[in-house]
Amino acid sequence: LDALPLPLPTAVKAALLPAAGRLAAASTAPGTVLYRVVPEGEPDMPAGRALPARIEAVPVPPGTTVYVAGLSAGVEHFVASIYSRFPYVVLFVLVVTYLVLLVLFRSVLLPLKAVIVNTLSILASFGALVFIFQWGNVERLLDFRSPGYVDATLPIVMFCTVFGVSMDYEVFLLSRMREAWLETGDNRASVGIGLARTGRIITSAALIIVIVAGAFAFTSVIVTKAIGVGLAVAIAVDATIIRVLLVPATMRLLGRANWWLPGWLERILPRVE
Repeated sequence: LDALPLPLPTAVKAALLPAAGRLAAASTAPGTVLYRVVPEGEPDMPAGRALPARIEAVPVPPGTTVYVAGLSAGVEHFVASIYSRFPYVVLFVLVVTYLVLLVLFRSVLLPLKAVIVNTLSILASFGALVFIFQWGNVERLLDFRSPGYVDATLPIVMFCTVFGVSMDYEVFLLSRMREAWLETGDNRASVGIGLARTGRIITSAALIIVIVAGAFAFTSVIVTKAIGVGLAVAIAVDATIIRVLLVPATMRLLGRANWWLPGWLERILPRVE
């Protein structure tokens, strides 16, 4: 206190001594000093999340080690941890899905097409999340205030959920098409028959999911609201544009190549009828 640049009365110094002692006890230990740094914005906002890296980049005396903790550092490390493994999750899901459909449909191209079109519905849900919850559109309609970002866990949750539900519809549709193909050997007829046989069940199932998921859009928790909106948008797009238009059109263009399987692969694949 004697080193302060401004002269302080003795009484003021005496009053500050207990507080200074408590501060020293709470922030120092042998060989250790604790600094409390407060971000200008919210800890989980981009500026707050960038603060730990800025602190770690500050030069320190030789022999000194800096450890950064707190909410901002926790959020940044959490995001870095889950997204460092997310590509492996995506790769695992895509590869396993392809192999299962390869065995089921005895085709090289159909599983690949299924994986690609399912990815389109996931991208549609991601776009809806950014448009609504990051950019803040339709805030008044859904009764929320945009934080300016999308929760870090949402893309992972949406990928796993939407991919699984969309693949169910794909299996319904392609199973009926394969049955018709085995009966007729006519690709064009099998596409039409598959659509006719599955149209009602896919539409009904999708409508139920859209209604149930859409109800979550009116909760008071933004994460829950975002999951409901993203799932409803993805399923609506999947059951209309993708499943009714894009998939049949693609299969019509590919023709008999839809059902191509090399002979050597036919011999080694297990049969699941």
